[in-house]
Amino acid sequence: MSANPIVRLYKVADAYIIEFAKTLRGLFITDQAAFVARDLSFASPYENTWLAAIDAAEAQPSDQGVEAELTQLTADVDAQMELCRNTFQDAKPFIKKAFPDMPGRWNQFGFADYDRVRKNQAFMIQFMDDLHAAAVRYAPELNAANFTPAMVAELETRKSALDTANDAQEQFKKMMLNATEQRVIALNTMYGFCTTVCETGKLVMRNSYAGYQRYLLPASDEAPNVMALLGRVTTMDMPPNPAVGIEGVTVTIVQLGLDTTTDSNGNYGFGPIPAGTYNLRFSKAGFMGNDVAGVVVVGPESPVTVNATLMPMP
Repeated sequence: MSANPIVRLYKVADAYIIEFAKTLRGLFITDQAAFVARDLSFASPYENTWLAAIDAAEAQPSDQGVEAELTQLTADVDAQMELCRNTFQDAKPFIKKAFPDMPGRWNQFGFADYDRVRKNQAFMIQFMDDLHAAAVRYAPELNAANFTPAMVAELETRKSALDTANDAQEQFKKMMLNATEQRVIALNTMYGFCTTVCETGKLVMRNSYAGYQRYLLPASDEAPNVMALLGRVTTMDMPPNPAVGIEGVTVTIVQLGLDTTTDSNGNYGFGPIPAGTYNLRFSKAGFMGNDVAGVVVVGPESPVTVNATLMPMP
């Protein structure tokens, strides 16, 4: 029985959570004395241990990089498969010429099997091996039909090249699973510092709505019951393509001069703020702004959801 896969403990993108951790650590260092006054475990070298976790997470190969490498290896296999197919097709006329009207002999060269194996790399490796063996066995007859020893050797070359490319791809797939697991472990370790600091930060800053805001997790990961106002900012829904969350939108509560930014899923949230009626401003370079007036906020006990759509600049 295989072990359960290790999953990310957060819902935002990897690159986003790394940048979030860096920013949060900077805020923590500014407020570290207040944290230490509450809990000595936050004393130095806590910030250095956290930095080491961030560095370890950042040093891991990204999923995009791993996928790009696998894509290249797959392209290499596909290229070798095509060469094998072409080599067989080029050999067929010579085989027929050497053994006219002998379909039983042709099948020793794989004629009957080709359609079954032509798209499967493992089967194609064995097919090319068998094809080469048959060509060696009947080398004199083939040579008499102008299928030269060099052509026979080419069959072995093509098989070996496909075997090598296939092995590289399969080995990388196995390493990729391990690399992905190690990346997730490193990212989860780093994220653990974020959750611990944010949990305590909310207590340290509970009498300051601006300070409390600094210690919210990304809105996609924060508990809804700590937020008084939350929502999602997206592009316009243009069927058949659904609306997409926009990262990095500044959301401002105008009357308080308090702002936050959307996470990689387009979500945002504000912690406890004074009850009242507010105007919200949504802005990001390259998009037309969007203002929403008359938003009535009570508090986390009755969170208000305000979604918004931003249109790209013409």
